[in-house]
Amino acid sequence: MPPDPAYSSLLPLLSEEDKPRQTSRLQSPHRRGPRTKFTVLAALWSVYNGFYKLSLVGAETPAQMNGWLGYIGAILVTSVLSFSALLWLAFWQPASLRRSILIGLPLNVALWGLYDSGNRLEQHGAFNLLIFFIMAVPFNMVLFIWYNWCRLAVYGKNGSKTRFASQILVVGSITIFTLYFKIGQHHDLVNRGFFGARIDGMIAGDHETCQWKPNTAWMALLPFRQNFFVGPLTCPKDTSFSARFDNDKLIIENCEAAETPVKSYVDDSLLQVLEGPGYSLLPTTREWGLPLKNDNLDDITSNYQLNVLDYVHNHTFAYAGPSPVPPEIDTVLARCGDSEPKLVYRIPVRDPKSDFVAPPANGLNVITLFIDSLSRPMFHQRLPKTIEALELAAHSSTNANSASNSTLIDFYRYHTVGMSTFLPSPILLANPNKTSPDTFPNTRALWAGLEDDGSEGTAMWEQFRSAGYATGHVDSNCEDWDGYYNTAHVRNRTSPSVLPVIDHEFVAAFCLPPYLPPSKLLTGNFQGPQSIVPRCISDEHQSTHVLQWSEAFVKHYSGATPNSPAEKRPFYLNAGFMDSHEGSGEMVRALDERLARFIHPDTSPIDYKNTVLMVLSDHGALMGLNYVFFENGKVERANPFAAMVMPDKWLAGGGEGTGKNGRLEKMDAARQKLITAFDIYETTRGFAGIGKTLLKNEAKKTRGYDLAREDPGYRNCSEAGIPDADCKCI
Repeated sequence: MPPDPAYSSLLPLLSEEDKPRQTSRLQSPHRRGPRTKFTVLAALWSVYNGFYKLSLVGAETPAQMNGWLGYIGAILVTSVLSFSALLWLAFWQPASLRRSILIGLPLNVALWGLYDSGNRLEQHGAFNLLIFFIMAVPFNMVLFIWYNWCRLAVYGKNGSKTRFASQILVVGSITIFTLYFKIGQHHDLVNRGFFGARIDGMIAGDHETCQWKPNTAWMALLPFRQNFFVGPLTCPKDTSFSARFDNDKLIIENCEAAETPVKSYVDDSLLQVLEGPGYSLLPTTREWGLPLKNDNLDDITSNYQLNVLDYVHNHTFAYAGPSPVPPEIDTVLARCGDSEPKLVYRIPVRDPKSDFVAPPANGLNVITLFIDSLSRPMFHQRLPKTIEALELAAHSSTNANSASNSTLIDFYRYHTVGMSTFLPSPILLANPNKTSPDTFPNTRALWAGLEDDGSEGTAMWEQFRSAGYATGHVDSNCEDWDGYYNTAHVRNRTSPSVLPVIDHEFVAAFCLPPYLPPSKLLTGNFQGPQSIVPRCISDEHQSTHVLQWSEAFVKHYSGATPNSPAEKRPFYLNAGFMDSHEGSGEMVRALDERLARFIHPDTSPIDYKNTVLMVLSDHGALMGLNYVFFENGKVERANPFAAMVMPDKWLAGGGEGTGKNGRLEKMDAARQKLITAFDIYETTRGFAGIGKTLLKNEAKKTRGYDLAREDPGYRNCSEAGIPDADCKCI
């Protein structure tokens, strides 16, 4: 059969008006009458637009939005299918109509982007459009490849239906085998722990353990990154100048700029022009009161961010040589011409305050690396270098012959106790007569042991500080966690300054544009701490700054720097990462190498002989295709990652309530039991021996267990305080 001239080129060139019309089956739409043809095209256009409009339905609460995700996903699929059908039918239309459709479709999509580009519950068009493209582009690429393969194999030179059938058989067999292999890999991953350990189905003594609901991670079968279109997950480097601290002075080097313009971060207006380089001081926010840190989640701007930017604008100076920096300032923004400013930070010496108690004898240092929105399976999929570093830093509970002095325990059945990390505003918490239905307890439980009732409590870092610890908090999100969790201890709710309840706080740097736009309407998929593109600040990924500051903090309080305090104290560090809190599930890859370097015993600042390292999350992903469409996403949301590296010497001890092997026996048993953030909270306090002491001053005990001293037993969801609607462990 000779090649059909209508198929002699790729799809965009089909059905040119000067070519003879063909009547093959592939061109059957062209045989319809004009009225039927326009009716079909109009119907598809209406379905595509109508269903996309329905997908933009807003919600008032995260819980309400979560209940609508399946509905929104289904109507988005319908919209994508209608869009795709319209796109393909266009190629069989006369040239003028074809051009109108192919020009009209992109314009139509652009108009939807202008109509709703929001990133909020009420308006979430930016997320809808991203999901629309993530579905529509690969789907139509597959159709394009399939169509042209069919055309060439059947109608091309030497083509035949028999040969095409044999090709389909071979490719189909390879595809099915590959998918089967990858599904098997994921099922193995779900049941995997460190050092090749497995989740038990039954514990000795016939105790039924909670089992995760069976599911398949269909999105894990994709042969490419979901955010492949953003390119490499790296940050561009600017080597035009450098800056550093030297004995409490700022040094800017290699800057050849004659002048440095300083523009407003809010409206981009020119504020001043400095002669030569310059620098800006960032505020010490640990002393800020509620009026400066409070952020109404319904406002389109962040009050906290605006106050940081206002401080930076008013504390910008020309650089005329090594410049003394006030001792209370820990972060400076070095400027040189039109180059991107560079962050320079240090750990200032903090004198012990009068409210400090004597530090506990031989108290353990505690480091918490909190990776928001990361499930246990996703941790094992995305962070292979970190896994290797953890297994080198410690040994398993059954292999004490390792060269390390620590044991690594991971918790297979760590389950969420609510939907997400959404919190009420501090103003709402300050009102004792009002609670919020939107207060979800996962992170509140981790840091303050708070129930899902809008109650107030004492943040973990303040508890450790009251016990004599030096404390530090760093987070790549411009939010006041101390205000959210610690409002009961704000001495004066109307004062712009308060007595600090933490020694070091590194947050203000993550309030700076362009990393965080000055409007919440501009944050989302392509800007801000939840974007699917590299989140760069001052030449580095934002998580690099978190880890570099954390390393400086650890070295400072380990006596490894010239400015280390003479009186050595145990320390508590809470470092927060937003790398996994986005819709593609891919950005956490950018954290792997940096995190592994911080943990690996050859490059880590951590002394594992007297330090507990906790790597954990509060829940799995709540965004993206996997959560919207598949049961696997719902299960992973409920199964966050949690692991602890603990000194062998401490684990061997114990006392009343522990077994013959001390705390190790309790901790090792807990890895197979259903636990929650409340148990992590109590266990963390137990590392400093502060749990029982502080409980005397609390109105009620939380529902958690200190896993090193207490046995939670073989609980089900109800017994662990997990709502039935959230339970994914049966």
